[in-house]
Amino acid sequence: MAPDGPEYEALAKAAADNGIYLAGNHYETDPRFPDLYFQGCIIFSPFGELVLRYRRLISMFSPSPFDVWDKYLEMVCLQQSGPLFELVPAPTEVLGSGGPALALAS
Repeated sequence: MAPDGPEYEALAKAAADNGIYLAGNHYETDPRFPDLYFQGCIIFSPFGELVLRYRRLISMFSPSPFDVWDKYLEMVCLQQSGPLFELVPAPTEVLGSGGPALALAS
């Protein structure tokens, strides 16, 4: 999936139409890294806003995260404000991402 593609738009609309937090896990592209597919975890708010994205590389058949870490930090993480791993305050829980999977902790 492309972060600016129709699948993201459909997921954002589904979250907003139903007033829910919507989490997903998928493979996604990034034009800054045209030869890679990231395994991504995302959370959309009840307003259809993307509030969290976590990415990882599975290195069995592709470069390892260490092969692109410095470039990724420079091109993605350091251009955004906030921490590398984020938490999203929700009405009754804290939503977050970490490790290989998306985590929901109360």
